[in-house]
Amino acid sequence: MTRIPVPIAQRISGLTTGYRTLQLILDDVTEAGYQDALRSRDPQRLKDIVYPLERAFEVASNYTIELVALGLEEVGLVPVDGPRDLRAFCDAGVISRRLRDQLARIHRARNELTHQYPDVLAATIYEAGHEQIRAIPAFLRAYATWLTSRGYGVPDADEAGRAQDD
Repeated sequence: MTRIPVPIAQRISGLTTGYRTLQLILDDVTEAGYQDALRSRDPQRLKDIVYPLERAFEVASNYTIELVALGLEEVGLVPVDGPRDLRAFCDAGVISRRLRDQLARIHRARNELTHQYPDVLAATIYEAGHEQIRAIPAFLRAYATWLTSRGYGVPDADEAGRAQDD
């Protein structure tokens, strides 16, 4: 098997870390706690509650969309933007329509957070974070299956040893 391209491997690792981080934050922060901290405008509460949740959500969303774009490049397609790339990845049979729709909702919430911050509802981000926690494992499984179908994988121990000796 061929090694996974470095840009893809880096983003899979980043997405895995982002997923775990977001999960830890959502386990500790209630929706009401997030909303209250956001409304308070208290710098300490923003630092401790709001910004970590929002950043973890944004990072995980960014890695997901970057992996989709790299996947499209891998099959010779030119990535355009998150929504169209998700459709193309679904059309290529890598992800299901259901997963595509979930990831598209998450991406829209991420865009609202990034580009319409004063207008975004805390409930939107909090729920999108939970939806992201549900979607990422399915996305990573689908992505791994697709990579394997393209001949990529982790080299076995003997092959890894030979590569290090070269």
